[in-house]
Parts: sequence; structure tokens; C-alpha cells
Amino acid sequence: MDKKDEKIQLLANVVESSDDAIITKTLDGNITTWNKGAELIYGYSAEEVIGKNISILTPPSLKSEINQLIKKIKNGKRVFHYDTIRIDKYSKKVDVSITLSPIFDNSGNLVGISTIARDITKQKKSEIALKESEELFHEVFNNANDMISLNSIKDDGLPGKFIDVNEIGIERLGYTRDEFLNMTPADIVAHEKRSEMPENALKLSERGYVEFEIIHLTKDGKRIPVEVNNHIFELNGKKVALAISRDITERKKAEEALKNSERRYRNIFENVQDIFYQTDLNGNIIEISPSIERYSGYKPAELINKSVETFYLNSEDRTYLIKEIEKKGEIADYEIILKTKNNNLLYVSTNAHLLFDSSKNAIGIEGSLRDITERKNIEIQLKNSLTEKEMLLKEIHHRVKNNLMIISSLLNLQSGYIKDKASKNIFKESENRARSMALIHERLYQSTDLKRIDFGDYITSLATELFHTYVSDRNIIELKINVEDILLDINTSIPLGLIVNELITNSLKHAFPNGMKGKININFYLKNDHYEFAVKDDGIGFPEDIDFQNTNSLGLQIVTSLTEQIDGEIKLERSNGTEFKITFKELDL
Repeated sequence: MDKKDEKIQLLANVVESSDDAIITKTLDGNITTWNKGAELIYGYSAEEVIGKNISILTPPSLKSEINQLIKKIKNGKRVFHYDTIRIDKYSKKVDVSITLSPIFDNSGNLVGISTIARDITKQKKSEIALKESEELFHEVFNNANDMISLNSIKDDGLPGKFIDVNEIGIERLGYTRDEFLNMTPADIVAHEKRSEMPENALKLSERGYVEFEIIHLTKDGKRIPVEVNNHIFELNGKKVALAISRDITERKKAEEALKNSERRYRNIFENVQDIFYQTDLNGNIIEISPSIERYSGYKPAELINKSVETFYLNSEDRTYLIKEIEKKGEIADYEIILKTKNNNLLYVSTNAHLLFDSSKNAIGIEGSLRDITERKNIEIQLKNSLTEKEMLLKEIHHRVKNNLMIISSLLNLQSGYIKDKASKNIFKESENRARSMALIHERLYQSTDLKRIDFGDYITSLATELFHTYVSDRNIIELKINVEDILLDINTSIPLGLIVNELITNSLKHAFPNGMKGKININFYLKNDHYEFAVKDDGIGFPEDIDFQNTNSLGLQIVTSLTEQIDGEIKLERSNGTEFKITFKELDL
């Protein structure tokens, strides 16, 4: 075998052993080579696909997209790392990143196309998981029972202006969101407590988190004691402070009442809220503070010489704790669950270390327990509260949809009594507008995501419904819908839904008078960093003497106004019929 044959064989081995799919096809799309990587990704063996058209891998909705890519290749260009979707042998969608290259013969003639495809399904799932995580954060942020705020961090380490505040914070302190965004934490802290802020800021800077109590002042001067948990994290490449401020007014009142009633009867040891204990190396209790009775119901005398394992809910916790202490000499903030005298559960955080005699021999374990039951119960309550709020939000969307459908039905009934055709059309259009909004709320309460809907699916449903409403003869007008599966926020979906309703209705009513045949194309897709929605018909065309942005038509006034509301741009193309194109980015709210 000469060197040229060796190189060819080596190249063939590389292609065949690649985990990526490496495929070549003729200009007509017929497959000519198919490696093992392609078999792994798509499920077809080479024998099953050689000579067949590559379209067996292409979802019908992406045909036009593929044609555009092939057009580039035929012009001698390459396409690098293009993310798209393919269909495998078992009709499952596969996310792939493809690179397309032209193939030339020895005379420089284009004779085929090579494709290298990499399976990015796991990557896409990770991206979706990240997105869901961010949305969950916003749900928790705005539905928490505590005030949650984000602040910038100044050069001196002190928290700067508020970046965001949740609804409970706005309600509690009485400031508007705009007022908050021009304030700093010092503006809501009682004057005598502001001197504590530098020390807290220093701890936050050194440790990345800090917990402290302080007094907030409302806009009308009311004082609210709060417990603040402050953490530093990065947001868009900058360090920010996340503060969770819990109103502890009732807790403070209870603490003060407890201190007043017990002050004369307690000694210093009993004043300590944490539980201090000592055990021997076998785990038998040799000393424990009186505070144990407050939490567990046991008097200290009942516990002396008893094994601590008796009080663990999970014996594995004790085993792990001992191993960690033996390995490290100590353990910090380890959470465990104990059983009280009444068999209730007590959540505690423990710090412990080995005890040594004068010869530095380990003789036991000394540590403290801190009751965190309240915090754990609140975490459970918060989780349950979020579930309840999600159910409530679904119910709200359901009721809004029902109310809009009632309005639509009432308009429909009322129009039956109207003889004037123009007035009847006004009622019909109002009915359709109400139904278009109702359809959005229907999608929301049926969705697992209560803030976003599949707008491509929405367009398909609305366009089909309007088509059946306005077109009596289905053979006269052809409706073509080419939309992508794109999730949009409710704040964008509602105005855009009305825009879609108006533009489609406009084409169906006015583009094809007197039984004229024609076609309506509806497109919606993501292009680079913005969205494009277009309605195009090949009908009689939009009158040249009418400025659509300054017209008496209520429908076009609505379209123009709502396009501005979503910060979009609208264009009218009059050649070969009429095309309205809306370009916009999703509102950042």
C-alpha cells in the first residue's frame, strides 16, 4: 500500500471511529456515506440509508430552513455549528449542531455536500434546566413571605442602591418600587442602628454572608425589627448582595415577655439558649445544660449516663458525626433530627469537638446544639405556600379566561339583535378580541409554566379559529402557517395576541373581495436576538393613499399602539399583495 492509500485508509478510519455523525450526500440530498457516529445518533445503519434522501431526518416544519442552508452551500459557502433538530429512526427529536461543507470534484465542480453533526441533546436539557431554575427563583422572590432585596455593592463594601425589591418589601415599608430603586439600605434603617452597618458589611465582604438583626423604618416612620440574612453572589458579572429580611416583631415581643417572666429565676447557665453537652467516647451523656428541658421536655437528671443514640431519629447521623469528629477533630453546623420526650421532632444544628485530658488523650466529645425547628418549619411552610400560590394563579387565569369568554358570548348574543352590518361587524371584531385574550389565559392555566406560553401554538389555534369564522368556502383562500415553538412572557403575549388577531382578521376580511382566490402566509420565528411576526397575503393590496399608522381603522390603531407597547417596529410591504411585519424583543420586566 503506497502512502496515498495509507492516508486514505487513515482518514477513513478517523471518519468511521468519530462519535460525530459524518455524512455525505449528492446535491439532490441522496445519502452517499454514513459513518458509525451517524448510526449512534440517528439509529439507522448505513445499509438502511445509503441512496435514500436526507429528508428522512428532517422535521417537516424545518424544510424551508434546510433549503436555505443548502442554498448557501450551493453558493460555495460553509455553515458552521448550526443548532437544529433532526428526527431519528424511532421518530424521536434529536438536538444537533451541524457543520455543512460543499464537496468539489477534481475539476472544481460542486458535486455534493458533507455534514458533520454533533448530538447536543444533553446540552439543551441543561440549558432548559437552568432557565427553569431562574424562573423558579423569580417565583420564590415575588411570593416569599419575607422581604427580599438585591443591592449593588459600593467600593467601600457597603450595600449600594436597591436593584430590586419583592412585593412584600414594597407593601411592608410603604415605598414604591421606583422610590426603592433610588434608595440604599441606610435609608430604611433606624438612625441609631446605622452605625452597625459598616461592621455587618465587613463580615459580609469577608465571609460572603452575614446574619444580623436591625430595625427598619417604614415610609410613615413605623419601626419594624427584622432579622436579615445577607449573601453575596454574582449577577451579570458584578457582585451584588441578596438580603432576606424577616419581620420579627412578634418574636421580639415574645422574647421580651419571656425574659421579663424568667429573669429572676435563671442563672447564667440557664440563660443560654443553646444546649451544651459532654459525652464519653461511648456516647454516654456526662453533662448537659438545663436548657435541654426547654426544647426536649427532659430534665438534665433524666439524661445523665444515657446514650445519645437513644435520642437520634436516624442512627446514621450519629455514625457520620463520630467519623467526622475522629477525622477532623471537630464538626460545625451539622444538622440532625432528635426526638423529644413526647416523640416530637427537634431539628438542631450541632457544633462539636473532641475532649482531651492533660496528656492529650481523647476522653470524650463536647458540643452544643442549636434549635432550628422554627427555620425548618418555615422552609416547609414556604414550600407549601409556593404550591398553593401556583394553584391560585392557575385558578386566576382560568377565571379570567372564563370571564373573557362570557364577554365574547354576550357580544355574540347582542350582535344577533343588530341589523346594521357595520355595527354588527364592530361587535364581531370585539368578540374576537376578547376570545384572543381568553385563549392566552387558557394556555397559561393549562401550562406547567404560569408565566409563559408557546406562542407558536397560540398563533396556530387563533389563526385556524379566525379562518373558520370568516371564510365560508375553504377552497377559495389557502392559509399557510409557519411558526416556531417559542415561549413568550405573558406581558408580551397579551398585546402580541391582539396584534395577531387584528392582522389576520384584516387579511381574511379585506384581501380577497367578491370570491377572489388567494393565499395568506403567517410566519413567526426567532431571528438572531429578536422575534419576527408577519402576515402576508396576495390579495388586492393595501391602498397606496392610506397611511396605516394614521388611519380611522380601529384595528390598525390597535396594532400600531400595541406594537409601541412591546417596543416593536412595524413595517408594511405593498408589493405583490400586502405584508405586515412586526419585529420586537421580549419585554424585560
